[in-house]
Amino acid sequence: MKNLSKQDFDIFNYSDILSETPIYLRNSWNENTPLHRHSHIEFFYVFDGSGIHILNGEKNTLTYGNACLLTLNDIHGFQKMGDKDFKHMDICIDESYFRSICDFFSPTLYDELFSKHGYAFKLSAEEISKIENRIPNLLLDTKDSTYYLFAKVLMTSLINLILEHTTRQQTAPPTWLLQLLTDLSTHDNFKNNLSAIISQFDYNEDYIRRLFKKFFGMTMTDYFNQQKIDYAFQLLSTSSLTTEEVCEITGFNNISYFHRLFKRTFNVTPGSIRKQL
Repeated sequence: MKNLSKQDFDIFNYSDILSETPIYLRNSWNENTPLHRHSHIEFFYVFDGSGIHILNGEKNTLTYGNACLLTLNDIHGFQKMGDKDFKHMDICIDESYFRSICDFFSPTLYDELFSKHGYAFKLSAEEISKIENRIPNLLLDTKDSTYYLFAKVLMTSLINLILEHTTRQQTAPPTWLLQLLTDLSTHDNFKNNLSAIISQFDYNEDYIRRLFKKFFGMTMTDYFNQQKIDYAFQLLSTSSLTTEEVCEITGFNNISYFHRLFKRTFNVTPGSIRKQL
């Protein structure tokens, strides 16, 4: 990165907005944005067209699916490419709030994510759809108690995506381990015992668990439970299924444990989600 003086870039400060809400969404359509730095965490992705992203002095062409997680120290800007459309969603996140969500996954995750400057990767159409299904809930009035629930759901989804892409860009995990990751995210497997899912792979279970933690930064049990509890939230908020039915569908044999994990993850009970429908 070339040396830049303060005169070379603007400081975009949304602290007034982020003091009222932990997440601020900004839909950018065909804008030329000057070099700037933020006083918050930013995650953006391109959802239409193409353009130029300047990050810490380097230019890159962005197209559909390109995404980037930006630290407080990154200096970046956007340029249109002639008459081409260039549209991206900017998700601005209060730094302390982002740190608190990272701490839920691991007390070292925040520092690990920001051990380097701007982290760029490519999202699939399915991954973008998953984010965009969460975004409308952030249009609720921040005085509505469910706003903070949906904010946390969006953030856990984003961090899950970032973790998955982070591991892919490191020393590549073996193909079979990536298949295991897929299996643990497949709804049809949620009723299965974790050991039964692992047993299809020709390796010792302890070795698989150690390798999984090494590449993905969390235990298989935590990852599997996170996928299941996220799906449980979707079912409770979009269907008429009872809490007991959702508990069964997502493979939790102990309803008390399901309630504790759900409350720990979303800070509300499963029953309160049902009452809001």
